[in-house]
Amino acid sequence: MSALAIVPVIPETVTGLSRRLADLIEQSEPEGLQGQLPDAAREQATGLMEALRRRIVRKPDRDHRSLFDLDDRLIELMGLVEEAADAGGEISEELSQEIDTYLEAYRLKVDRIVGYWRWQQSIADISSKEAERLAARKKAAESRVNRLKGFLFAFMMARGIKKLEGEKSDIGTQRNSSASLVIDDPLKIAEHFFERNV
Repeated sequence: MSALAIVPVIPETVTGLSRRLADLIEQSEPEGLQGQLPDAAREQATGLMEALRRRIVRKPDRDHRSLFDLDDRLIELMGLVEEAADAGGEISEELSQEIDTYLEAYRLKVDRIVGYWRWQQSIADISSKEAERLAARKKAAESRVNRLKGFLFAFMMARGIKKLEGEKSDIGTQRNSSASLVIDDPLKIAEHFFERNV
């Protein structure tokens, strides 16, 4: 019997990816027209270049401050800018650099929030589609059960059988759990039991 397992992928080194890209271009160049790579080779090269880009580009350090903390810092920085303007001086290089750093952190925070939002929305969308699919399966299964019950009831009634016996289970007709109400004289029913439509 065979089994499935999740095997972690060892990421390829930058050198290995670069060699593969160079080999691909070298092998595909004679097949290309007018200095262009063939479509299949171009797709492979694009994938290799993207993998290289992900390994070469340095990811910015994560800023652990909340959006509220960043907003408070902006208010402080704007206060310092106003003080410098009121004093008739220029904004210092350090303050200018700190504002730039703040703006970059703010943009990254917004991008991360939007990324999280989209991720959660996609989970909600997938869950909704899965719920619809499962609801359709449930409805189909319930319909099959009702058809089977109808078939068995018709089969048993046509033959006058009240019970079908199996080795482990039985199927039988049963009365309602409570007796049905039969009204002999509708005029004797109290008026508050009637509905009136206008």
